[in-house]
Amino acid sequence: MKKIYYSLFLVPLFFLFSGFLFFYKTNGFTIENYADKLKKRVRTLLIPYLFWNILFVVCIISVGKLSPDATESIIGEGYTIKDWLLTLWDCNNTGCPISYQFWFIRDLMMVVLFTPLIHWLTKKFGCLLPLLFGIFWLMGWWFKTAGFSINAFFFFTLGAYFSITRRNFVELVKPHVVFLGILYLILVIIVFCAKSYDWVIYVKRVSILLGIVFAIAVSAVYIAKGKWKVNTFLAESSFFIYAYHIIALPTILRVLLFIIPCTTDFRATILYFLWAAIAIFIGLILYYFLKKWLPKTTAFITGGR
Repeated sequence: MKKIYYSLFLVPLFFLFSGFLFFYKTNGFTIENYADKLKKRVRTLLIPYLFWNILFVVCIISVGKLSPDATESIIGEGYTIKDWLLTLWDCNNTGCPISYQFWFIRDLMMVVLFTPLIHWLTKKFGCLLPLLFGIFWLMGWWFKTAGFSINAFFFFTLGAYFSITRRNFVELVKPHVVFLGILYLILVIIVFCAKSYDWVIYVKRVSILLGIVFAIAVSAVYIAKGKWKVNTFLAESSFFIYAYHIIALPTILRVLLFIIPCTTDFRATILYFLWAAIAIFIGLILYYFLKKWLPKTTAFITGGR
């Protein structure tokens, strides 16, 4: 059976934003700038990364097993010190840390280490660096090493390019929001209908890139019109939801399956959405009380967000 490809662009979009914001309002890029930014990333990325992965290891050991992607795997049996350390980087050769959603943070931390080189190459060669990475990403030409994903390097450098060169990407795409939306929808339909063909992976990648552009354009339009406003609480709690949900989801699913046995496709669909909704709702409540009662601890485990 061939893999079904979907046009999900959220993670690449986060990498792009990270690259843009890393160099935002930075006049030059000195060793002092680099050291200061690394110190901030220790607080905002490394500390939460270590905390949540270690917490996940503790939870797994307490429960006794983990079932990522519907495949049970037990950690701890015969583990060496190296194996334990690898749970924080590439657990059981999965390409992800033990708390697997944190692969994004891991890869982001790695690309941040290369920012002096990214800055120098962008200043010297302009768009050639993101263009080169873009070709690698589109064609799937990259080495498979945990922490060095082409997603991270391409989209981070793309965002960095617009920030370093001070080009207003939003104003460039905002006038074309309708055309971008129609074209993106067409590509998504092609991806869905042609999912059995090998060539569709290239259409999927183009649709991801176009989806990013459309998301930025439509957000800019509606924010400018005052129709979309930022919910401060939801924005602040987003990292906590991202970090905690992998720990909570297995328990929530077990409870739901006990209450609503998955015996039909309709029930399976209801469970799928209910599962996510309950996890988000519980996460928001937990974050609210944690921030109210333990604000410093909450800031520590969420990177000060």
